[in-house]
Amino acid sequence: MKKKELMLVIGVAIGIVLCFYLIIYKPSSSQIDKLKSGMHQYQGIGLREKVMKQTHVKKKEEVEVLTTRVDSLAERLIGPDEEDTFMKELRRIVAAADVYGDSVKRNGVVYKGEQTFLTFGVRLKGTFEKVYAFLRAVEDMDKNVWFDELRLNRAEGTNGVVSLDLSLSVPQLKELE
Repeated sequence: MKKKELMLVIGVAIGIVLCFYLIIYKPSSSQIDKLKSGMHQYQGIGLREKVMKQTHVKKKEEVEVLTTRVDSLAERLIGPDEEDTFMKELRRIVAAADVYGDSVKRNGVVYKGEQTFLTFGVRLKGTFEKVYAFLRAVEDMDKNVWFDELRLNRAEGTNGVVSLDLSLSVPQLKELE
């Protein structure tokens, strides 16, 4: 009998261990694995979101820098409605230079590739210092001014008076279509 009782106790013990394994341990283990997997996915999503957020911030900063640069460039070009203002500023500079025989006129529009340029002509006379001061003032304008042609002549017997014939152009800002 002792052998039968011993076998019964061993069978019951194996049954209890088997039930524990099947009912408690195995389901808990697979749940833990699922939770770990979910945690890794969540951490991966969080990491992706963090990287995307950093990338977004970096791209936003790059866009702000580029926007500032484009705005700065646009300010240096003549807008479609700024031609008269530019002419007035050019005439103001001629008047401030204290020269005489001044003539400021619009020559027309020139196309170089895809860029449009407004062209202007200036003729004036004065001492070399005053003409030079005029040229420096034109260079210092808040627009991109290009000297296309510059002729400076000094006539004999004019007490240092020189004549300037200047052709200049300014890039024009295109209107967006």
